[in-house]
Amino acid sequence: MNILILDDNDPTRRMLKKILEEDHSDVTVHTAGSYQEAEWIVNQERLDLALLDMEIGEGYTGIDVGKLIVESNPDVEFMVISSHAEYALDSFEIHPYDFHVKPININSFKNSIRQVLEYIESKKSMSTRGPSNDDGRLLVRTKKEIFWIPFSKIHFIEKLQKDIYIHTDDDAVVIRQNISDIEKKASNEFSKSP
Repeated sequence: MNILILDDNDPTRRMLKKILEEDHSDVTVHTAGSYQEAEWIVNQERLDLALLDMEIGEGYTGIDVGKLIVESNPDVEFMVISSHAEYALDSFEIHPYDFHVKPININSFKNSIRQVLEYIESKKSMSTRGPSNDDGRLLVRTKKEIFWIPFSKIHFIEKLQKDIYIHTDDDAVVIRQNISDIEKKASNEFSKSP
């Protein structure tokens, strides 16, 4: 699996690369510190995942690189990493799988990487098997971050007072969101209990 890390901060690139290579032996990690370096990699490799910093200098953003990648590979997945949480909504122009705010919470980042790599693998196997219900995912927003949870990882969802608890394979995520929005998105994946 080919992964691009785009960040203009060299220590951040090295840290992310180290995490990916230590935890996932089956990945090839390419790093870029600028739009031009990323462009060269995009022209050489078919990427499965791109980790994009929003501010990369020289008048370019991670969104610009994301659009460049999509031109040659519309199936690529993105994760956006930024020091500025206010870029989260802007980043949805390229439909990221997840958004992380620097300084990065390493455990959350590792969990997101594991999930997105599983999602990419499931997409690849679906293309040979045909569609399945494991394809869907739910976008959730907590106080600190916005991320996707694959429906296949959700055991059940419950509302207790003002909070919604999404119980997954790994944990329970607590959010404050309209339950009817979640019901619409998950209607084909779950059935309500009485």
